Amino acid sequence: MMKFPLYPTVSATIPWAQLMFGYLRMTKRRHHAVIKNILPNGAAWRPHG
Repeated sequence: MMKFPLYPTVSATIPWAQLMFGYLRMTKRRHHAVIKNILPNGAAWRPHG
């Protein structure tokens, strides 16, 4: 982690940025998904869409 100040402003805040270096890959959390209306080519029943 690296924190450094940004250009000063006329407001009462102190702007700064924080960067993260050294990671080749940052992953997201695992999740579950629902995929609907996927049928094999030889399905006997086909829903009408």
